[in-house]
Amino acid sequence: MTTPVINIEQETKKVRVACGATTIPVDVRKIIGSLGLKLMSTDLNDSLSGAFLRKEKIVVVNKNHSLLRKRFTIAHEIGHYKLHETENDKEFIDGIFKREKGANANTLKVEMEANQFAASLLMPRDEIIQEFHKQDPVTGDYITDLSEKFKVSHESMNYRLINLGLTVPQ
Repeated sequence: MTTPVINIEQETKKVRVACGATTIPVDVRKIIGSLGLKLMSTDLNDSLSGAFLRKEKIVVVNKNHSLLRKRFTIAHEIGHYKLHETENDKEFIDGIFKREKGANANTLKVEMEANQFAASLLMPRDEIIQEFHKQDPVTGDYITDLSEKFKVSHESMNYRLINLGLTVPQ
């Protein structure tokens, strides 16, 4: 059985619009509530970022992580909810940059899709492009400025800009 091709950019835009979360920074808690999910912040091992418990419709985040890390984790778990609906009873437990030994190609694909979903949800393509072109890459620290505006980590913003082809020669 082949997996349907998902346009993650379109999917995240539909989610933001349907949930009334169209302003920047994107309100992930509003999305959680609009989707009928519950959010639980709890003490987890530092190597665990969060989890999605499908049966219970609960997104779990590590309360010890930074606000920016928690935002990305929440968006990542929403990605599992929206993109991996056929995984009926599957629970997703996500570590930081998780690459388990013996993880199969499908597991890695699913995690990459959830990461892409999170990046697109928190840093919408059109808004990133618009804000990027307002920046002065010569005199300003545009990655820091954009990271602060979108409430994401410097590293997440850097990856998003690279993936969108928005880089400035060093």
